[in-house]
Amino acid sequence: MIELVSCASVVLTPPEGPAVGEGATDPLSKPTQFLKERKSLKYMGLQDQLAVLVAGRALEAANLLGQELGDRCGLYLAVGYIPFEERDIAPVLSASMDADVFSLEKFSKEGYTRAHPLLAFRCLPNMPAYHVAANFGISGPYSVVYPG
Repeated sequence: MIELVSCASVVLTPPEGPAVGEGATDPLSKPTQFLKERKSLKYMGLQDQLAVLVAGRALEAANLLGQELGDRCGLYLAVGYIPFEERDIAPVLSASMDADVFSLEKFSKEGYTRAHPLLAFRCLPNMPAYHVAANFGISGPYSVVYPG
């Protein structure tokens, strides 16, 4: 049985400058050492990266990293508000404006097409749990809660 230790909150902001290398103890280093497929990083938002990094470090500390967890291990996760970054939403908003007023009609015809195709993968609240489960072979009971 694996027990989870909770903390009050974690505030995650993008790091200033380049990311710290693999295996570093910096809390914002990339989780590449824990990914089954390195290319999956392009589908991950900051919250997904944090979830995989923290889960990997926790499993490593418990000497469970690399073991087949399967349905013997569950995953329970609370995800906070996941905002869009301005660079991702600005083109959508720009194409959805009629003069200085947002137009639902323009959004539905053109605005939504300006979103990067991978944006949805980075902003869905269940994606951190998916990435943790997929990378560590967790298939037991799960629950994801989020505001809204």
